[in-house]
Amino acid sequence: MDLALAILRRGFIAFPRLLIDWANALDLGYDDLGKLLVLLNEPELQAQDPLGADYCIRAEGNPDRYRKMRERLMEFADLGLVFYRDDPDRLELTFNFRPLVDKLNQLLQQQEAVAEEAAAATTPDEPPATSFLDQMERHKPLLRYAEQRLNRPLSDREVRDIIDWIYTYGFDDRVVRAILDEGVERGITRFSYLNQIARQWHEKGIRTLEDAEAAEARHQQLMVRWGRVIARLGQQSRRLTPAEQEKLEKWTKEWNFPEEVILRACDEAILNGRPTFAYVDGILQRWLQEGVRTLADAERLLEERRRAREAASRSGSRSTAARPRSNVVRPVPRKDDAYYEQFIWKPKR
Repeated sequence: MDLALAILRRGFIAFPRLLIDWANALDLGYDDLGKLLVLLNEPELQAQDPLGADYCIRAEGNPDRYRKMRERLMEFADLGLVFYRDDPDRLELTFNFRPLVDKLNQLLQQQEAVAEEAAAATTPDEPPATSFLDQMERHKPLLRYAEQRLNRPLSDREVRDIIDWIYTYGFDDRVVRAILDEGVERGITRFSYLNQIARQWHEKGIRTLEDAEAAEARHQQLMVRWGRVIARLGQQSRRLTPAEQEKLEKWTKEWNFPEEVILRACDEAILNGRPTFAYVDGILQRWLQEGVRTLADAERLLEERRRAREAASRSGSRSTAARPRSNVVRPVPRKDDAYYEQFIWKPKR
C-alpha cells in the first residue's frame, strides 16, 4: 500500500490536517489550500475515501455549481494536484486526487530516506534507529488515545512531540497518558503547555507512572504544608512551578522567616496589586536586608515607611501650594495714536 494511504488510514491523522502540515512542501499557498479544503468538503467526497476514489459531478439541476467546480479543477490540475476529465456532451466532470497522492508519497519516501541515512550513520555499538513510521505503528493505540482525550486530530508535529516524549525523555505509555490527562483536567490542551509538563517531569526524574504518582504525592504534601500561603496568593487552583516551590523552601530554610512573616508579605503584595511569588520574594529579600525577623519587626518597618510617606506628602503639598493673588488691579497706561504709527507702513513720497 502507498505510504500516504497507509498513514491516512492508520486512524490518527486526518487528510485535511496532513495537507496543512505539508502545505509548504506541496507549494500550496493559503488561497490554494483554502480552495482545496473547500473542495474536499463537497458532499460527493465526504461519502468516500477522498484519496482513493474517482468522483463524478454532473451539471443537471445545478449548472452554476458545475461551472465553479470545473474552474476549481482546472486550477488544481495546473498545480498538479488532481486529474480531471470534462465531457461537454454529457456535461459531466470526472476527477481524482492521484497526482496529490503521488506527491505525498514522494515527500514521505524522502523522509524515510533521511531516517535510513541517520540509521546507517550510527556506530556499531549503537542500536539501529527505528523509522518514524515504525514508531507511529508501534504506538498507534497511544496516539488514538491522545486524539480521543484532546477531541481533535493530531498534527504531524504533535505526533512527533508524543514520540519524542517516549524516545527522548524515556517515558512509558502510561506516563504519556498521564501528561495528556493532566492537560485535559486543567483545560489546557495546547502542545506548548503539554511539552512544558513533559519537560518538567523529565527534569524531576519521572520515567514511569509510579514515579509520577510519587511526585504527585510530594506535591500534595507541599500544598498541605504551604496551604495558607498558597491560598493567600490565590494560587491553589494550579500546580506550582519548580521555581515557585524553591522560593517557598528558601523563605523558611535559608532566610528563616516564620510563616506569619511570609503571610504578611503576601498581604503587602496583594495590597500593591502584585500577588505573585516573585513579588513576595522581592519583599522578603528587602526585609531580610533590613533586619526583619519577626512579625513585629515587619509591622514596625511598614509603620515607619507609612509615616515617611505621609511626611513626604505633607512637605510636597506645602512646597507646591499656590501663592495667594493680590486683589489690587494695576492701571494700564493708555497709548495714543503716535505709539501705533511706528507699526504702520507708509509709502514714501
